[in-house]
Amino acid sequence: MSTSNFDRIGVPVSLIEDGIDLRTLPGVTYGSPDGLNGPYFTYAGPNGETLWYTTDPRGRSQTINPMFAAGSAMTARIDHVHPGDAPFSFGEAEIDVSILDQGEVATRAQVLMVNMPSELATYRKTFLGRRRLETAPFDTMTGRTVSLRLAVFAGEVNIWPDEAAYEAAQEADHPLGCPSFIPAGMFADAEGRTSPVGFGAGLTKHAGTAPSAYGGSDWHWAVVEAIGGDLGIVWTPDACDAATPDALLSYAGMLIGQWEGLLDLDS
Repeated sequence: MSTSNFDRIGVPVSLIEDGIDLRTLPGVTYGSPDGLNGPYFTYAGPNGETLWYTTDPRGRSQTINPMFAAGSAMTARIDHVHPGDAPFSFGEAEIDVSILDQGEVATRAQVLMVNMPSELATYRKTFLGRRRLETAPFDTMTGRTVSLRLAVFAGEVNIWPDEAAYEAAQEADHPLGCPSFIPAGMFADAEGRTSPVGFGAGLTKHAGTAPSAYGGSDWHWAVVEAIGGDLGIVWTPDACDAATPDALLSYAGMLIGQWEGLLDLDS
Protein backbone atom coordinates (compact mmCIF):
# COMPACT_ATOMS: atom_id res chain seq x y z
CA MET A 1 0.00 0.00 0.00
CA SER A 2 1.43 3.36 -1.01
CA THR A 3 1.66 6.17 1.52
CA SER A 4 0.89 9.79 0.72
CA ASN A 5 1.95 12.95 2.49
CA PHE A 6 -1.64 13.28 3.70
CA ASP A 7 -1.35 9.92 5.49
CA ARG A 8 1.69 11.25 7.34
CA ILE A 9 -0.51 13.67 9.29
CA GLY A 10 -3.41 11.26 9.68
CA VAL A 11 -5.51 12.42 6.73
CA PRO A 12 -7.03 9.48 4.78
CA VAL A 13 -6.16 10.02 1.13
CA SER A 14 -9.73 8.93 0.31
CA LEU A 15 -10.90 12.12 2.00
CA ILE A 16 -8.95 14.13 -0.57
CA GLU A 17 -9.89 11.91 -3.51
CA ASP A 18 -13.57 12.28 -2.62
CA GLY A 19 -13.19 16.01 -3.10
CA ILE A 20 -14.02 17.18 0.42
CA ASP A 21 -14.65 20.90 0.67
CA LEU A 22 -12.78 22.14 3.75
CA ARG A 23 -15.04 25.15 3.87
CA THR A 24 -17.78 22.89 5.24
CA LEU A 25 -15.78 21.63 8.25
CA PRO A 26 -16.10 23.14 11.73
CA GLY A 27 -13.15 25.19 12.97
CA VAL A 28 -11.97 26.25 9.52
CA THR A 29 -10.31 29.67 9.39
CA TYR A 30 -10.50 31.97 6.40
CA GLY A 31 -8.00 34.48 5.12
CA SER A 32 -6.99 36.66 2.21
CA PRO A 33 -3.71 38.49 2.84
CA ASP A 34 -4.11 42.24 2.32
CA GLY A 35 -7.06 41.49 0.04
CA LEU A 36 -4.67 40.97 -2.89
CA ASN A 37 -5.20 37.29 -3.70
CA GLY A 38 -7.87 34.61 -3.82
CA PRO A 39 -9.22 33.41 -0.47
CA TYR A 40 -7.68 30.46 1.35
CA PHE A 41 -8.91 28.20 4.13
CA THR A 42 -6.96 26.32 6.80
CA TYR A 43 -8.10 23.38 8.88
CA ALA A 44 -5.74 22.92 11.84
CA GLY A 45 -5.55 19.82 14.01
CA PRO A 46 -4.42 19.84 17.66
CA ASN A 47 -0.82 18.71 17.04
CA GLY A 48 0.45 21.19 14.47
CA GLU A 49 -1.02 19.38 11.46
CA THR A 50 -2.79 21.62 8.98
CA LEU A 51 -4.56 21.36 5.65
CA TRP A 52 -4.22 24.38 3.35
CA TYR A 53 -7.10 24.74 0.89
CA THR A 54 -6.73 27.53 -1.65
CA THR A 55 -9.07 28.99 -4.24
CA ASP A 56 -8.68 31.32 -7.16
CA PRO A 57 -10.04 34.89 -7.04
CA ARG A 58 -13.44 33.59 -8.16
CA GLY A 59 -13.65 31.10 -5.28
CA ARG A 60 -12.95 27.96 -7.33
CA SER A 61 -10.88 25.16 -5.80
CA GLN A 62 -7.20 25.44 -6.62
CA THR A 63 -4.91 23.44 -4.31
CA ILE A 64 -5.03 21.37 -1.15
CA ASN A 65 -1.82 20.54 0.71
CA PRO A 66 -0.74 19.17 4.10
CA MET A 67 1.57 20.97 6.50
CA PHE A 68 3.11 20.35 9.94
CA ALA A 69 4.02 23.65 11.56
CA ALA A 70 5.50 22.60 14.91
CA GLY A 71 9.11 23.53 14.11
CA SER A 72 10.65 26.96 14.66
CA ALA A 73 10.35 29.82 12.20
CA MET A 74 13.46 29.92 10.03
CA THR A 75 15.02 32.81 8.15
CA ALA A 76 15.62 32.21 4.46
CA ARG A 77 16.55 34.10 1.30
CA ILE A 78 14.51 33.48 -1.84
CA ASP A 79 16.93 32.34 -4.55
CA HIS A 80 14.57 31.16 -7.27
CA VAL A 81 10.87 30.68 -8.00
CA HIS A 82 10.55 27.80 -10.45
CA PRO A 83 9.10 28.79 -13.84
CA GLY A 84 5.42 28.14 -14.10
CA ASP A 85 5.05 27.57 -10.37
CA ALA A 86 4.41 31.15 -9.25
CA PRO A 87 0.71 30.97 -8.35
CA PHE A 88 -1.99 33.22 -9.74
CA SER A 89 -3.64 33.03 -6.34
CA PHE A 90 -2.63 32.22 -2.78
CA GLY A 91 -1.41 28.67 -3.34
CA GLU A 92 1.51 26.32 -3.83
CA ALA A 93 4.85 26.95 -5.50
CA GLU A 94 8.25 25.29 -5.54
CA ILE A 95 11.04 27.67 -4.60
CA ASP A 96 14.76 27.46 -3.92
CA VAL A 97 15.91 29.11 -0.71
CA SER A 98 19.09 29.66 1.26
CA ILE A 99 18.57 28.96 4.97
CA LEU A 100 20.30 31.66 7.00
CA ASP A 101 21.91 31.31 10.41
CA GLN A 102 22.79 34.70 11.95
CA GLY A 103 22.79 36.23 8.49
CA GLU A 104 25.09 33.62 6.90
CA VAL A 105 24.02 30.92 4.46
CA ALA A 106 23.93 27.63 6.37
CA THR A 107 22.37 25.35 3.75
CA ARG A 108 20.07 25.46 0.73
CA ALA A 109 16.84 23.68 -0.08
CA GLN A 110 14.09 23.35 -2.63
CA VAL A 111 10.76 23.69 -0.85
CA LEU A 112 7.12 23.13 -1.75
CA MET A 113 5.44 26.18 -0.22
CA VAL A 114 1.78 25.47 0.49
CA ASN A 115 0.61 29.05 1.09
CA MET A 116 2.62 31.11 -1.34
CA PRO A 117 1.24 34.57 -2.09
CA SER A 118 1.09 35.60 -5.73
CA GLU A 119 1.98 39.12 -4.65
CA LEU A 120 3.98 40.49 -1.76
CA ALA A 121 2.82 43.60 0.01
CA THR A 122 5.31 45.93 1.62
CA TYR A 123 4.96 49.37 3.13
CA ARG A 124 7.31 52.16 2.11
CA LYS A 125 7.67 55.54 3.71
CA THR A 126 7.03 58.48 1.42
CA PHE A 127 8.93 61.75 1.45
CA LEU A 128 6.34 63.15 3.87
CA GLY A 129 6.77 60.22 6.24
CA ARG A 130 3.51 58.50 5.37
CA ARG A 131 3.30 54.77 4.75
CA ARG A 132 2.39 53.64 1.24
CA LEU A 133 1.39 50.10 0.32
CA GLU A 134 3.37 48.67 -2.58
CA THR A 135 2.95 45.26 -4.18
CA ALA A 136 5.05 43.17 -6.54
CA PRO A 137 4.63 39.74 -8.16
CA PHE A 138 6.24 37.08 -6.03
CA ASP A 139 8.48 35.79 -8.79
CA THR A 140 10.25 39.17 -8.87
CA MET A 141 11.18 38.94 -5.18
CA THR A 142 14.33 36.86 -5.47
CA GLY A 143 16.98 38.02 -3.06
CA ARG A 144 14.46 39.04 -0.40
CA THR A 145 14.53 37.57 3.11
CA VAL A 146 11.51 35.73 4.50
CA SER A 147 10.38 33.84 7.57
CA LEU A 148 9.03 30.32 7.02
CA ARG A 149 8.41 27.02 8.79
CA LEU A 150 9.68 23.78 7.31
CA ALA A 151 8.66 20.15 7.75
CA VAL A 152 9.87 16.90 6.22
CA PHE A 153 7.09 14.49 5.27
CA ALA A 154 9.31 11.46 5.65
CA GLY A 155 9.07 8.13 3.90
CA GLU A 156 12.20 6.92 5.68
CA VAL A 157 13.04 7.43 9.36
CA ASN A 158 15.66 5.82 11.61
CA ILE A 159 16.11 6.41 15.33
CA TRP A 160 19.14 5.84 17.61
CA PRO A 161 19.06 6.11 21.39
CA ASP A 162 22.28 8.11 21.66
CA GLU A 163 25.18 9.62 19.73
CA ALA A 164 27.39 6.55 20.13
CA ALA A 165 24.79 4.30 18.49
CA TYR A 166 24.29 6.82 15.70
CA GLU A 167 28.02 7.14 15.00
CA ALA A 168 28.44 3.36 14.94
CA ALA A 169 25.75 3.10 12.24
CA GLN A 170 27.41 5.58 9.87
CA GLU A 171 29.11 4.43 6.69
CA ALA A 172 32.84 5.01 6.89
CA ASP A 173 33.03 6.53 3.40
CA HIS A 174 29.98 8.82 3.71
CA PRO A 175 29.23 9.64 7.35
CA LEU A 176 26.28 11.93 7.93
CA GLY A 177 26.81 14.64 10.54
CA CYS A 178 24.29 15.62 13.17
CA PRO A 179 22.68 18.06 12.71
CA SER A 180 22.79 17.86 8.94
CA PHE A 181 20.61 18.44 5.89
CA ILE A 182 21.34 17.42 2.30
CA PRO A 183 19.01 18.98 -0.35
CA ALA A 184 19.21 15.93 -2.59
CA GLY A 185 16.39 17.08 -4.86
CA MET A 186 18.33 20.16 -5.95
CA PHE A 187 20.65 17.90 -7.94
CA ALA A 188 18.92 17.53 -11.30
CA ASP A 189 17.98 14.06 -12.55
CA ALA A 190 18.76 12.71 -16.02
CA GLU A 191 15.92 14.79 -17.48
CA GLY A 192 17.08 17.98 -15.78
CA ARG A 193 14.30 18.04 -13.19
CA THR A 194 14.72 19.01 -9.54
CA SER A 195 12.36 18.32 -6.62
CA PRO A 196 11.73 19.44 -3.01
CA VAL A 197 13.24 16.39 -1.31
CA GLY A 198 16.15 15.96 1.05
CA PHE A 199 17.57 13.98 3.93
CA GLY A 200 19.42 14.67 7.15
CA ALA A 201 19.70 13.98 10.86
CA GLY A 202 19.22 15.81 14.12
CA LEU A 203 18.74 15.55 17.87
CA THR A 204 15.09 15.08 18.82
CA LYS A 205 13.80 17.94 20.98
CA HIS A 206 10.13 16.95 21.17
CA ALA A 207 8.27 13.91 19.86
CA GLY A 208 5.02 12.03 20.11
CA THR A 209 2.27 10.02 18.49
CA ALA A 210 -0.89 11.84 17.49
CA PRO A 211 -4.38 10.51 16.86
CA SER A 212 -5.85 11.54 13.54
CA ALA A 213 -8.05 14.64 13.60
CA TYR A 214 -9.54 13.56 10.28
CA GLY A 215 -10.76 10.02 10.94
CA GLY A 216 -7.56 8.35 9.71
CA SER A 217 -4.69 6.45 11.34
CA ASP A 218 -2.38 7.62 14.11
CA TRP A 219 0.87 9.25 13.02
CA HIS A 220 4.27 10.04 14.54
CA TRP A 221 5.92 13.45 14.77
CA ALA A 222 9.14 14.99 16.04
CA VAL A 223 10.83 18.36 16.21
CA VAL A 224 14.54 17.94 15.59
CA GLU A 225 17.57 20.20 15.74
CA ALA A 226 18.44 21.33 12.23
CA ILE A 227 20.70 23.78 10.44
CA GLY A 228 19.25 27.25 10.90
CA GLY A 229 16.50 26.28 13.33
CA ASP A 230 14.22 23.42 14.33
CA LEU A 231 12.63 21.16 11.72
CA GLY A 232 9.34 19.27 11.96
CA ILE A 233 9.31 15.61 10.89
CA VAL A 234 6.17 13.50 10.35
CA TRP A 235 5.84 9.84 9.35
CA THR A 236 3.48 6.88 9.49
CA PRO A 237 3.94 4.00 11.98
CA ASP A 238 4.80 1.58 9.17
CA ALA A 239 7.89 3.67 8.34
CA CYS A 240 9.35 3.61 11.86
CA ASP A 241 8.38 3.49 15.53
CA ALA A 242 7.78 6.68 17.52
CA ALA A 243 10.75 8.82 18.56
CA THR A 244 11.64 9.95 22.07
CA PRO A 245 13.23 13.21 23.24
CA ASP A 246 17.06 13.24 23.10
CA ALA A 247 17.18 10.40 20.56
CA LEU A 248 19.02 10.97 17.28
CA LEU A 249 16.76 10.79 14.25
CA SER A 250 17.59 10.56 10.55
CA TYR A 251 14.98 11.25 7.90
CA ALA A 252 14.37 11.45 4.17
CA GLY A 253 11.35 12.85 2.39
CA MET A 254 9.60 15.87 0.89
CA LEU A 255 10.30 19.32 2.28
CA ILE A 256 7.09 21.32 2.68
CA GLY A 257 7.08 24.93 3.86
CA GLN A 258 4.64 27.41 5.33
CA TRP A 259 5.13 31.07 4.49
CA GLU A 260 5.26 33.31 7.59
CA GLY A 261 6.12 36.69 6.13
CA LEU A 262 8.60 39.06 4.54
CA LEU A 263 11.41 40.26 6.81
CA ASP A 264 12.99 43.70 6.87
CA LEU A 265 16.58 42.45 7.19
CA ASP A 266 17.35 43.62 3.66
CA SER A 267 16.80 47.24 4.59
